[in-house]
Amino acid sequence: MGSDYPLDGKVGVITGASSGIGKAAALCWAALGADIVASARSDAPRADGYPSLVDTRQGVEDLGRRCIAVKTDVSKAADVAQLYKATIDMFGQVDILMNNAAALEPDAMNASFADMTLESWRYQIDVNLTGPWLVTKTFLPTLMAANTKSLPSMADRSAVVGTSLGASSNPTANCSRIIVMERRRSSSMSYRATSVMRGVPPSRSNAW
Repeated sequence: MGSDYPLDGKVGVITGASSGIGKAAALCWAALGADIVASARSDAPRADGYPSLVDTRQGVEDLGRRCIAVKTDVSKAADVAQLYKATIDMFGQVDILMNNAAALEPDAMNASFADMTLESWRYQIDVNLTGPWLVTKTFLPTLMAANTKSLPSMADRSAVVGTSLGASSNPTANCSRIIVMERRRSSSMSYRATSVMRGVPPSRSNAW
């Protein structure tokens, strides 16, 4: 395809790809020539009109690239194994992996640290922390065999600047993203691993 398509022949896997940053990354990589594996917890169109994996897949295909949409809960080993199998069955390779999936349920996000339930805490830790570890561990052998090995993970600015314990600050997300950032630092000696910081409104970024 030429120099205008530096990702031609590459395959990118993105979790949490139904909307937002994940969908934007899928379309960006496709525009640069990559084929895409897009995953999220649902692969069905949404009745409320909110973006879904269906829209991501269509957007990638409209750019002339191949795309498969795979329903995946990254906290479940069986789902992640199926994501890997679907990827290899379709493309036979993986060159870029982006851990973007996150548990962002409104009740949990709006709860203060003191009001967070154990069930909600565990679920968000499973998705936000265990999920990236499980996905990376599953795909790592294939990534290490590729010439291009890139492992971006999403992190929040609040994981660095902190938030008030009494605020509606999604404390599990803060905690898990800090650990994800540290894991990226410790793993970066073997492959290119980065934490991409997404911003939060200033009103939600009070320092500890």
